[in-house]
Amino acid sequence: MRGARATAVAIALAAAPLARASVYLNGVQVDGAALNQKFEKCNVTFDGKGNVLIDAPGYAVQALSPPPAAAAEPAAAAAAAPAAAPSAAPGVLTKKYFVVSEQSMPGMTQYDIDLFVNAKWVHKFASDDDQFVSEISRYLHPGPNKVLFVAKKNVVGSRKSVSPGATYQITLGTGDASGDKVMIDDPILTFKRSADQSDDQSQEYTVTGK
Repeated sequence: MRGARATAVAIALAAAPLARASVYLNGVQVDGAALNQKFEKCNVTFDGKGNVLIDAPGYAVQALSPPPAAAAEPAAAAAAAPAAAPSAAPGVLTKKYFVVSEQSMPGMTQYDIDLFVNAKWVHKFASDDDQFVSEISRYLHPGPNKVLFVAKKNVVGSRKSVSPGATYQITLGTGDASGDKVMIDDPILTFKRSADQSDDQSQEYTVTGK
């Protein structure tokens, strides 16, 4: 008799998935369970919906795995979720940026001016230098950039001039170069000091790289 009951349980567990019915052990749904047990002295009942009801006193469910449908839901949700957009590649400048120095009376201002772009030192414009022209695009990036000028009065002995007409100015702008010539078509900013001034000065600007 016990062998017949054990055979009936085995048939019920194997047939339940085919009939899409559920299996209950002592009132607990055990669909997909890894029971690894042999049942003795148990009663098996099929209800009107095709579910298999096993009444096995003294037996308990050891481990339950999620029903197949429930386990598939997260995977389906993941498949339905839109793929994350790839990170945008770093932008590149479409314009060329230049700095040009100009002195109305070379050496008379007695100012030395350091240029920094995004906290990196770029160039020192000395009072006795000739005109300086250079492309500085490599120091900038698309979006906001910090441009800093630090001017220091460099007087050895007496001052050469106190005329406001003696100026030292540096212009930053966009343009193009052809051979040894640079044409700035869009001056963005100009930093300027004059011989009548004697104080050191720092001036920071924000330049939007394009």
